[in-house]
Amino acid sequence: MEQEIPNPSGAAFSLAMLGRTLAQNGPESSAESVFRQAEALLLPIANERPVEFALVDGYYGMFLVSAKRWTDGKAKLELALQAGGSSLAFNTVRRQCLTALLQANRHLGKKKEVKEIQADLKQISLPAGKDEATVDLLSLQRAMH
Repeated sequence: MEQEIPNPSGAAFSLAMLGRTLAQNGPESSAESVFRQAEALLLPIANERPVEFALVDGYYGMFLVSAKRWTDGKAKLELALQAGGSSLAFNTVRRQCLTALLQANRHLGKKKEVKEIQADLKQISLPAGKDEATVDLLSLQRAMH
């Protein structure tokens, strides 16, 4: 697949964004299929492109939590948070991932994890004057350069 697509990380991120749109407006199965395709593009280069991998897994995990697939969503979100590390390009998505992970942990009755995530969320702030959609685009630009 890498040979067919000159920029697999860019293609994977585009697929993840399509998956987000489908999750909001289309059939759940279509969104899941798109997220899986995005992951498949990144798996061979995940170690080289951890931020892109984190972004894709983060969006996939948020989708799974929104579909009330708490355990699967929690696992993807934890992978995304680990891969994204402290990268500035992952900051806004980190906040969204933590919020979704908080929701999953609440549903699963994980009180200790809920408290830890709440503390983490207090540590993250958006840049002044920016909403999450704007910062999402900025994150993408930073990750791709």
